[in-house]
Amino acid sequence: MTIFKALGLLACSVAGLSCLQVVVGDYTPEALADKVDWSTLPGAENLEVKDGFSMFSGYINVDAENGRNIFYWFMEAQENAEDAPVILWTNGGPGCSGMLGLLTEHGPFQVRDGGKTLVDNDYSWNKVANMLYVEIPSGVGFSYSDTVTDYQTGDDKTAVDNYWLVQGWLDRFPQYRSNDFHISSESYGGHYMPQLAEEILKRNEKVEVDGSAPVINFSGFLVGNPYTDARSNQVAQYAKYWGDQLLPKFVYDDWRKLCVDEDGGYVSGASRSDACEGLEETMDGFIGNVNPYALDYPMCTGESGTTVAHAQRLAMRDHHLIAWMQQRKTEEAEGREGYTRPAVERAAPYEPCAEDYTIPYLNRPDVQQALRVREGTVWEQCSTQVQYKTSDMLRPMMPYYKRLLNDYDVSVLVFSGDDDAVCATEGTQWWIYDLGYAVDKDCTWKTWEEGGQVAGYHTRFQGAKLSFVTVHYAGHEVPAYQPARALMLLRRYLDGSWWGGDAEVEGEATGVAAHSQVTSA
Repeated sequence: MTIFKALGLLACSVAGLSCLQVVVGDYTPEALADKVDWSTLPGAENLEVKDGFSMFSGYINVDAENGRNIFYWFMEAQENAEDAPVILWTNGGPGCSGMLGLLTEHGPFQVRDGGKTLVDNDYSWNKVANMLYVEIPSGVGFSYSDTVTDYQTGDDKTAVDNYWLVQGWLDRFPQYRSNDFHISSESYGGHYMPQLAEEILKRNEKVEVDGSAPVINFSGFLVGNPYTDARSNQVAQYAKYWGDQLLPKFVYDDWRKLCVDEDGGYVSGASRSDACEGLEETMDGFIGNVNPYALDYPMCTGESGTTVAHAQRLAMRDHHLIAWMQQRKTEEAEGREGYTRPAVERAAPYEPCAEDYTIPYLNRPDVQQALRVREGTVWEQCSTQVQYKTSDMLRPMMPYYKRLLNDYDVSVLVFSGDDDAVCATEGTQWWIYDLGYAVDKDCTWKTWEEGGQVAGYHTRFQGAKLSFVTVHYAGHEVPAYQPARALMLLRRYLDGSWWGGDAEVEGEATGVAAHSQVTSA
């Protein structure tokens, strides 16, 4: 780290182009230009955490020719930032803003009072890590492109852009190049994370040979309630409804008989019965205004409550419609690639209207000025202009996991809030066990505790640095519903406890040590 603390010249690479960069003191001039002044951030006046760490926000260009720019908001760790790991966070969708993670899940503050104020979050992830929140792909949130066709995109293009985003950000903050670098997400992050991990690792191998760009010090990723496999995901969604007794037996039995194959997978394409759509519409009708992202939590009942419920139902319908349309679209497209406007990703945190408050807050002119947002931008939680490649949304991600775990020394933690139906724990269990790794007999569905209560279950696999952890009574966005457990989960990921060692044994045996870590954070 000290090499970056002195005045000097540093080789850098932005989107594959060599350059020279001046580093003055702790930060580059480009970073200093992005520094957020706490005194100008609306709503921060009464925060206890105010001035407790440095923040930066701005744009990283990932394609100079097309003018493609990704917005970031970086929160340095509250303690020992120069040595703490760096974690990139984005939300899923595809097409939902990483600012949702910052302002409603695990950022140092959250929005309240209809977008007028900020309140401290005692379980912020920047207590233990430097947090880099981003909005991907371009067209999401404050991110933009000067080339309109860039808003038609997919997994491959997003992975490449994300790689250059990381390189561009590390060029701007070179003092963090030697820190451990991790990535994290949820929902459609089940696509983003394994693909970005592979993009980084493959390019690292290349640059070690030709020196075309600096190596990224990549350590691994953690992903929550990931959308990984469309077939198992859709079956698990209705199984979760049935398991929570939100459906009548006769309708669910008919659906299982007609719409689930003998292997337990979702029937799609030409073999799908026309009755399936009607049965699913009936089941969705029974769910009504129950929040599918957190079945036991309240919905926002403010002025936008009706809109929220409608958006959730649309999202739910789009998820399973995509699956059954897969084969039909493939047959009809005749080689033409299809694009889909992503479903709106919704949630109802313990503060049911927390996500709703982000809209007025991030559209305030004084907030956008404090964050140096491009003038005239209208911020949305989930983009209505991005069109995402349908075939990518249907592509199973299990082969990516197997390549990563077999070919590279990376840590992978898959965690799952067990109150979610949209990316239900049942579906995650199906695909993660099907990866084929033997379960560690010393850690098979082992309870872990927080505050003397069961916080969830932990399964560790052999032959790969892979662990699966459930979080009890958490919804789709785990940190929003169970913030203390989410911070504990992150601590254990960073210190390696989920893969064995004294910390894991101590925490799982009593729950006391792990709980004390959270309460003293």
